[in-house]
Amino acid sequence: MIFSVTGPESSGKTTLCHSIHLTTNWLWIPEYSRNYLRRPPVSSIQEMILRIASAQSSLETLQCYKETCTLSDTDSYTFAIWWLDKVGNRLPPLLSAWLEKSKTTYQHVFLCYPDIPWEADPLREDETRRTKLFQDYLDLLSAQSVPFTLLKGPHEERKALAIEIIESISSPGSFPV
Repeated sequence: MIFSVTGPESSGKTTLCHSIHLTTNWLWIPEYSRNYLRRPPVSSIQEMILRIASAQSSLETLQCYKETCTLSDTDSYTFAIWWLDKVGNRLPPLLSAWLEKSKTTYQHVFLCYPDIPWEADPLREDETRRTKLFQDYLDLLSAQSVPFTLLKGPHEERKALAIEIIESISSPGSFPV
């Protein structure tokens, strides 16, 4: 049972996943691009996004059927937004297929609002565009008609709400948490 945590850069996704993992011991699929982007660059941004997306999707597929709650620190929505923002044309088949599959892969999506301070990082580049990118996520999730919850405010409030929703969806009588 996979729950996605998504949103623009520096909106608290990794902090939230890590904190929930430490509290609940639920599985956590890390953001693969963090490791990949430390390697020498590939020939094009399109190739890079598709390689990273393919690896991230594979990590999710490996967890998809496990009998536990799993948090995904990045998702198909992130890659769709990244592609459309950086490449600017329609999604390639790999991303379109992953986006369609996500409608049934993710039990629920948590969209993190960028109301926390920006944390500089060599892999981040869109500090001034977080609100615009958040709107792109909101538009995409709405268009996909997937169940999602907006998380904003202090970390502990976000964490408590996410855990409450995950526990209610994965009811203890039918699914080990």
